[in-house]
Amino acid sequence: ELVRVAQKGATLIIGCDSKHGFMRLYLSEGDLDEVLAIHRTNETFCGMGPRTHVYTVSEMRDLIESAGCEVLVIASTPTFSDTIDKSLYSTDPEAWQQLKALELEICTTPELLGSGLHLLFVARKS
Repeated sequence: ELVRVAQKGATLIIGCDSKHGFMRLYLSEGDLDEVLAIHRTNETFCGMGPRTHVYTVSEMRDLIESAGCEVLVIASTPTFSDTIDKSLYSTDPEAWQQLKALELEICTTPELLGSGLHLLFVARKS
């Protein structure tokens, strides 16, 4: 629907929940049953409400491209700074800045995409 109502050449920013990110989260919590359920059904609880579909990078890219858009950038949400104790860096702001810079690099490294809980796509309508 977003692509349909957008003008030709419009830049779209699309976000979705990451299948591999949620599998990683539940695996880190020791919930192997939920990891296997996500793998089997492509669904999990993402906040409030019923189970919802979670996407791989390739699945969402294919969906966006089949709707008539060119994918320009793909990124994943942070993985380190979501889980690390920021108080460890309160006495060393430079170390925290270095960690954030590394995070931004990792969030767009193709082989690591999807390790965060959300995927972000920037696309242009053809």
